[in-house]
Amino acid sequence: MEKNKVTFPIYQNNSLYTLSTSLIGNKIKLVCVGDNSVIYENIYSVEELTKISRYFRPNYTIEQIQLYLNGILELQKIEINQGDEAITLNLYLINNDHIPIPLLKKIDNIGMYNYSNKNAKERNYNNYYNYEIQINELKRKLKEEKDINKKLINDNSKLKETINILNTELHQIKTINEKFAKDIAQKNIEIPKKISKEYYDMSSIKPDDRMITVNFVSMGRNDIGHYSLICKKRDLFVKVEERLYEDFPQFKDYETYFEVNGKRIKRFKTLEQNQIKNNDIISIFIIDE
Repeated sequence: MEKNKVTFPIYQNNSLYTLSTSLIGNKIKLVCVGDNSVIYENIYSVEELTKISRYFRPNYTIEQIQLYLNGILELQKIEINQGDEAITLNLYLINNDHIPIPLLKKIDNIGMYNYSNKNAKERNYNNYYNYEIQINELKRKLKEEKDINKKLINDNSKLKETINILNTELHQIKTINEKFAKDIAQKNIEIPKKISKEYYDMSSIKPDDRMITVNFVSMGRNDIGHYSLICKKRDLFVKVEERLYEDFPQFKDYETYFEVNGKRIKRFKTLEQNQIKNNDIISIFIIDE
């Protein structure tokens, strides 16, 4: 005997469907009627529903499952995919997952399809359900591909931004070098053979790195009139000092210290921690023995 029948109007694509749930013994019956009066229905046991979706548990009672489905239908969290001989009720959950429940077309007042035997009905249902599984798997793979593509687009955007910043800073370095060269030429001062290095190991640069240019000048000596280095703000100053000594190895013979904007630089802190900014001039001092 059918009991606990609950009916819901479902509006979709300018069409009105009537969807009902009811209990027949230890099974749940779902019936969907379209605006063309075609009836689709099916009856499921708890065991059959657990094969459809992991959200149905074997320890659920059929009454609990009906209340669960009724809650989803009441909120209109459903999409009806209609075919010629069957429809699929896609019931959407809070986490955007969905439960696909197939219903078969009813063609007489006796029941769904006059199949000659039970095996024919089960074979039709299994074919349709396997088709639904394949569709859902394709949708899942499509979503994964879209997520991967979105990440690649974001990474590419960050890389382009970093390249633009580096190009801007390289242009600034060239401008500074041209200005210094012009000033030196006007003052008839001999230009050092090694003015600057306008390169950096690009493979070590990360998308969030901030690049700056620093300029070295030796105090009390003419070894370094102007020398520029491109650095990352997160570089330890001692690493920058090592690069400086590659071109001016004579300073390895002395005890030195460095100042920027009148403040002594701590070797084992980063440029950022030493408050060294883009285009700052760093003075090199030799401690007399």
